[in-house]
Amino acid sequence: MPSVRPALTVVAAILALAAMLAVLAPPAPTASAQANVTILRQVRGVLTDENGSRIGRQWITAVSSGVQPEGSEPLIQARIQRLVGNAGEFTLALPDGFYRLSVWTDWGGACAMTGYEPRADRPNAITVVGRAVSGITLTLSGARLDEPRWLPCEITEGPAVTGLRPGINFAGWTEAEADVAALFEAIPGLAAASAWDADEGRYRQAARDGSGDLRTLTPGMGLRLELGGAEPVTWTRPAPASSGLVPLREGRNLVAWAGRDGIAASEAFAGLGDAFVEGWTRDEDAEVRESYAPNAPANALRTLDKGGAYWVEVSAPREWWQFAPRAVFVSAFPPARRAELRQAINGVVAFFIERFDIAVPGLSVQFDADRDDRHCGSYGNGVIYLQEPCFTALAHEYTHAIQHYLRTRDGSGRLRGSAAPDVPTWITEGMANYWSGIYRDTAGERPRAAYFSEQVIPEARRADATLQSIETAENFVSGDRSAHYSLAHLAIDYLVSLTSEDALFTYYRKLPEGADWRSTFREVFDLDVDQFYAMFEERRALEFPPYALVTSSVQGPGGSDGERWDGRGPSPTITVADAADVTGIVIRLADTPESLTRGRC
Repeated sequence: MPSVRPALTVVAAILALAAMLAVLAPPAPTASAQANVTILRQVRGVLTDENGSRIGRQWITAVSSGVQPEGSEPLIQARIQRLVGNAGEFTLALPDGFYRLSVWTDWGGACAMTGYEPRADRPNAITVVGRAVSGITLTLSGARLDEPRWLPCEITEGPAVTGLRPGINFAGWTEAEADVAALFEAIPGLAAASAWDADEGRYRQAARDGSGDLRTLTPGMGLRLELGGAEPVTWTRPAPASSGLVPLREGRNLVAWAGRDGIAASEAFAGLGDAFVEGWTRDEDAEVRESYAPNAPANALRTLDKGGAYWVEVSAPREWWQFAPRAVFVSAFPPARRAELRQAINGVVAFFIERFDIAVPGLSVQFDADRDDRHCGSYGNGVIYLQEPCFTALAHEYTHAIQHYLRTRDGSGRLRGSAAPDVPTWITEGMANYWSGIYRDTAGERPRAAYFSEQVIPEARRADATLQSIETAENFVSGDRSAHYSLAHLAIDYLVSLTSEDALFTYYRKLPEGADWRSTFREVFDLDVDQFYAMFEERRALEFPPYALVTSSVQGPGGSDGERWDGRGPSPTITVADAADVTGIVIRLADTPESLTRGRC
């Protein structure tokens, strides 16, 4: 029989060590100390493919997004990563805060998040405040990637789906402009359709046989549909963001809602401001009218359906932007200033829709008047953040939102199934500066010609960089950043002169289809990148060459003697002519410590 004494000796040693550690260990936390322990909430979900099959062994991460809730202790700019289990299930333990989820994978080129309704001011982010979050499904789609990468998981806008029953129905046209025949092709059994003419105060009508005076369907048009037969029909159609800019005439309008499905009526109509009088829907068969009006004692119309048609009465003409970014005021603002900033958002959005039929749904804009640091304007994760000095950069940051949107979605607003290649920073920032300049000129904020000649060109001439040298973000932000922004602005301006403004956005749409940014550049602009670089440098040398470089050295007390200025007469000057560099200057400091202060040489 084997001896048990060695085992007992080991056990005794362990018990003795435990007793010693207990003596040395710090005391248990007091009640007040325990109260300061961060509470973690569990975020649970599953990872699947397009067919709903579970995917395991992929890395998932949560990173804090934007300005955090007051009193929270989130993981600011830090990631929590977990490996998804073999069954495709994941659990993240997070402190209170707002978070974006991403997946490190080569399984597909896009990640969509469903099963979670985000806050209006936190698009694509989950809110972990005072509660656990469960029921999230992350779906990977598209072709397998050549190598893994982080895919942000985004909540996508679905199509407009409307159930039609035999008889009279109201629904909206959310697609691009089309002949009315497209409506009869899309809806079997549709006998007749009518659209309200707000100018004439009557319906325009169309029938399946082609008769009637309603010929064209326009985005945002509300329709009265007469369905024949005895069976209901489900009408499904795209609802791109660009269909959400709807013109309203003074008085009654019958228009479509293309924005978020199930949105509160109070939120949907808020964008119309003081001009809004009343909104309502009507079942003509039952003569039922559900309406919403500001300050009414009771409102039967509580939510709006995506693709639904609604009567809207306004006291003055308006453009109803149904995907307007939500304004979030991080610090205190007077009511008048809030209204002014909301109007600024509407102006920027309308500019891009009217000019290029481009809009980005699901954004929020955070205005902060208290902070003033180096990063006073930024875009990321569906949020534009602006500090007081950068409020005028709204169009610049909105351009970045458009760039991201076009790179990741198709024409119907669905996430693409392939990953777009990276873009040189000079293109990204130059394009944002270019459109900001044009918008501010159009809005009457700043004449473009004067800005170009008095700021862009002089700043660009300070840059000794080339476009090749500022392709990466790291190089772009090093050195004279403002000079690099202006140099990139001039490059985009020159590129537009060779091609067109439309080509800039076409480039971003085409990126996911190309092998890399260079091949897409060649396809869209019909120029090899290196060829453009050479052409730009040639133009730069003729029209805005870099300023001459003046170099010097500084010597302390006891340095070599040279010509000195005794303080009488005009001070010494440096002459720079014909863009020639000036070198060999020596700046010599005086012998007394009191003179070592900032001043002229």
